[in-house]
Amino acid sequence: MKRKEKLRDLHPYQKRLLRLLCVVLAAFVLYNIIWLAYREYRYGDLMDAVGYAQAAGTWSAQRDGCHYDVIPPAYLRFNGNLSTDVNDNNEGLIIWPQFPTGYKYAAVLYTGTTMQNGVSTRNMVVIAMDGSGNWVDEGNQGYGEREKELLRERQADIQSWLAQANEVWDLQDG
Repeated sequence: MKRKEKLRDLHPYQKRLLRLLCVVLAAFVLYNIIWLAYREYRYGDLMDAVGYAQAAGTWSAQRDGCHYDVIPPAYLRFNGNLSTDVNDNNEGLIIWPQFPTGYKYAAVLYTGTTMQNGVSTRNMVVIAMDGSGNWVDEGNQGYGEREKELLRERQADIQSWLAQANEVWDLQDG
């Protein structure tokens, strides 16, 4: 029997099921193509800027005492990030590329240590900001004047970190 004859002999519900499976398969293939194109378009240059560190298995680089990482979107996801680690306190920036252009920024700042049950714990705060290092309300729910003041106090450091990140990734909202 030829393929056309086999398809013609299917029951109507089997034909509908076959059509549905073909549509689902086509949608899945299309989603994969869109994801791959997005990942390469949005993250390709960012990953190339730092290179692949074979030993660590990550897209990262160490330059001028600063560690730069690119975490591209995981399979079929559209969110990844860039990060910098600039000192022994693991302070730095987290930068989220947005679709189709632009970035969201946050500063990761060390606020001291606390002792709980005999274990010393470092306290870090992640403060959302704009590309110039200024406070933004979006992403800072639950934060108050103390965090705003900390961001203002550390403005010189943040500006330096942003400049370093711009040297590596050219983050001109493109």
